[in-house]
Parts: sequence; C-alpha cells; structure tokens
Amino acid sequence: MERGDLGFQEEILIIKLTNPLTIEEYTNVNNEIANINYRDSIWELWHSIEFSYSSSYPTEQLPDVKVTYNEISNSSSILYAGKDFAQVYGFEIVEGRDFSQEFIDTSAVIINQILANSWENEIMGKKIILQRNGSSSEVVVVGVVKDMFFENKRGTAIKPLVIKPYSDTSQIKFLNIRLYEGLDMQTIADVKNKLNEILGADRYEVLLLKDVLDDFYGWW
Repeated sequence: MERGDLGFQEEILIIKLTNPLTIEEYTNVNNEIANINYRDSIWELWHSIEFSYSSSYPTEQLPDVKVTYNEISNSSSILYAGKDFAQVYGFEIVEGRDFSQEFIDTSAVIINQILANSWENEIMGKKIILQRNGSSSEVVVVGVVKDMFFENKRGTAIKPLVIKPYSDTSQIKFLNIRLYEGLDMQTIADVKNKLNEILGADRYEVLLLKDVLDDFYGWW
C-alpha cells in the first residue's frame, strides 16, 4: 500500500549524531553549515542551506507530555526542535509563526491542529503548562501547524503534538537539511567534510529521510 502524503517534506538529509553536541561544537557546526551555498538548477542562483536541529525524526516514537490550559489537561507527544524546523520539513503553519531564535525562544511552543482543537477556547498566544518527568514549565503557543503523520501512519490516528525549542545542546540528536533541486552530492560532501573537521567521522551517520520512510512503510 502506498503511504500517501504524510504531511511533510520527504527530501531531507538527516545527520544522526552518535552523542550530544557541546555548546562549542554546536556553534561551530551552525556557523560552518550556514556558510555552505549551492546553485539551483532552475534559476542558477546561489542559496544558503536550510537546516535545523531536532530530538527525533519521522517514524520514531516521541515521548509524552501532559498539556494543561484552563485546568483542562490533554496528553500529547513532544518534539524538541530548533529554529526553522517547521520550514525545513515543510509543515504548513495555519496560524501564528515558526520559532524566532533557537535559545532565546525556549518559552514558546508550536502545536498541531488536533491539540489546538482539544480546547473550546482559542489557544493561540495563550500560556499552557507542560508536565513531564516530574517537572513543569509554562510556555506560550506561538504557532499552530497542520496535522501530519510524524510518528507513524500504520493504522493509527494523528496524535496531538507539541514542538518545543531545546533548552540545551544535549537534546540535539539530529541535524536536518532540506534537499532542494540543485543541492547535489557535492554540496552534501561539503557538509560531511565540515562535520568531519568539527566532530570527526565517527560522530555521525547520514540518512536520507525518503529512504527511512521507504524502509519503514515498504511492506505496509
């Protein structure tokens, strides 16, 4: 069976980190990759690579979090991500905005439509409480994205989702790079060379999201 539209961009290069980045490594990777450009094959213009960090990638099971607003609580999955994550994955923002800054914007969250609609009142711009592993935090809903099958489409309904900026680099497990037409193998090689210089070749693994999805849904 065809998996159909999962609700996000599949042409993503995933850099799977074998252990967390230090602040210095994070800064170096951020700066070096931001300086890599590629030339598109349509307009022949030079572009910067679009990338973001995350705690997980599609098909992985996400941890749960308790979400409370106006004393009404709901269970949701939670994904930690960086600036431009919604843009890199092509999530459709139906209300509000994406994150503005990776570390300064840590009190903001983006939620999906299912979670937003679980309360009768308008949730955009409102403060909600997240509770997980015995701790709680108050955050503001800055955006709502269209529902998508991020975790698993096999016979399951779309789950409520909270996307929250990470508060420290130990939560960064994946670097996600959007693969546009014209971003060729040489550009990918440039990215790997920079990572080798900063982290070493044994610190990461390269995955193509489309291959991951093909393997996961291949028999379904």
